[in-house]
Amino acid sequence: MVLLWSAWTNKYEDFLACDKTEKLFLCKRYREALELFEILECEGDNDVKCSTYDALVSACIGLKSIRGVKRVFNYMLNSGFEPDLYIRNRVLLMLVKCGMMIDAHRLFVTIPEWNLVSWNIIIGGLVDVGDYVEAIRLFLMMWEEFVDVGSQTFATVI
Repeated sequence: MVLLWSAWTNKYEDFLACDKTEKLFLCKRYREALELFEILECEGDNDVKCSTYDALVSACIGLKSIRGVKRVFNYMLNSGFEPDLYIRNRVLLMLVKCGMMIDAHRLFVTIPEWNLVSWNIIIGGLVDVGDYVEAIRLFLMMWEEFVDVGSQTFATVI
């Protein structure tokens, strides 16, 4: 019982430490989170935490809004915020899922250091749209750069 209470109070303290955008996201109030982002955007607030951007990207994904994801991502870049690999991969996945492979490829080449997730997303997307030549080209490039290819990537290409 004490352990359960401790876990609950820790979660509550974490929730209180969140900013308003994150709280709206955690409550699955995606539209309100994006409305708050619009205010942030209009005010030109550049002092935004990584977790807030993550909540905004998640809200866009929850709403299936590719336009929203692109806006949030562009705002990050234009405000001087350097998105981490996790956020870049989430945006990449959203672009691929929407079939926007040109935008996905543009984003992929700007990622400073790819991980297995990055490779799987882009190669899987290329296979999904039938661009097998480019998928194999990237797979071979991955093979040269990335020692542990992974069974998922190998199965995708085959």
